[in-house]
Amino acid sequence: MITKTMLDQLRAERMRKNAQLEYTIGGPVQTRVVSTLEAVRERKIMQGERTLQGALQKMRYEQSFSSHEGLVKAHFNHTKKELEP
Repeated sequence: MITKTMLDQLRAERMRKNAQLEYTIGGPVQTRVVSTLEAVRERKIMQGERTLQGALQKMRYEQSFSSHEGLVKAHFNHTKKELEP
C-alpha cells in the first residue's frame, strides 16, 4: 500500500540527482543498476497513482450513491405522507 506522502517522496526523488558514491563500479554495470533502480521507482509511482486514482473514483461513486439513496428515501417518505388520509 502506498500513501500520498510516499508518492510525493518518490516524485521528489525523481527530480533529485542521485548522490555520487565515493566508490562506483562505472561502465555498463553501474548504468544497469541505476536504470533498474529508476525503473523500480517509476513503477512504484505509477502504481501509487493508479491506487490513489482508484480510491478517489470509488469514494466519489459511493458518495454519489449514498446521496442518491438519501434523496430516494426522502422522496418516498414524502409521497407516502401525501397518500395517507
